[in-house]
Amino acid sequence: MVSAPVCIELDADHVYRINGRVVPGVTQILSEVGLIDGTWFTPESRARGSAVHTACEYLDEGDLDWASVAPEIVPYVKAWERFCGDCDVTHHLSEHRVYNGYCGTVDRVSTVGGQAEGHKYVLDIKTGGPEDWHRLQTAAYAACLPAEGVLHRATVHLSNDGRYVIQKHKL
Repeated sequence: MVSAPVCIELDADHVYRINGRVVPGVTQILSEVGLIDGTWFTPESRARGSAVHTACEYLDEGDLDWASVAPEIVPYVKAWERFCGDCDVTHHLSEHRVYNGYCGTVDRVSTVGGQAEGHKYVLDIKTGGPEDWHRLQTAAYAACLPAEGVLHRATVHLSNDGRYVIQKHKL
């Protein structure tokens, strides 16, 4: 694990920079080696994902104004709320930028299953279906974090019907 630089900048085009120098991101690397099929990423799906991430972050911080959430985004956020309650989730890091020769933004580092008996997870929030590359994405994020106990990895897939599916990852 490499110590994180003081400031990792991320611009609107999802380009990471450290001291003005462009540094590749996890999803960029996975795309460039042909593991991510970008044909499914539309401007609408990107906007939806961004809105869901923002609303979930506010929800986790206890600052979400539900009236500010677009109606089409509400079911996804309700699914996240349900997951967090059903699985007794405590968040430690949220939308946390990391570095290890590459950059990334970890959606959450959370304890799942209660503080006393739970396990620490790298969680990635998705509004689409499971993909094989998700396990590599969460592994790359985990490699950037301090080795404080075993970090499990999973993606939480939120759907527009208010349901969620957990996909646990192993390499």
